[in-house]
Amino acid sequence: MKDYYRAFSQRTKWGLDGLLFVGELSAYEADGKEQYAVRDRLTYMAEVAGKLEEDVACVQYGRRVLDWVETAGFPIRTAMPPKAEYITQATFHLPANEELPAVHGHPKFLDKRAEIATQATA
Repeated sequence: MKDYYRAFSQRTKWGLDGLLFVGELSAYEADGKEQYAVRDRLTYMAEVAGKLEEDVACVQYGRRVLDWVETAGFPIRTAMPPKAEYITQATFHLPANEELPAVHGHPKFLDKRAEIATQATA
């Protein structure tokens, strides 16, 4: 959470100081979602295919996604300051907060969330 708030503050400061181009953050976030989707579908899902009924496999999948997020380093632009990996890491919190999160660490997250919502309204 610390990185999320730190990155949010830094991105806000860059925006207020006029250091970002129009649409640059949106494009960056879209790129992050795309990288997650590729990693998710092509790498990690292949590892747990056929094992999604096993909680252990789902937890392992989530751990792999989290490990990737914590080590992913793609800058907003090449001149991004050194040691600013927190910007990349925290960028994955934003889509996780969307109504239908594009980024999540459990392969059955959306199904489980829908199940809970249905039970809550019943």
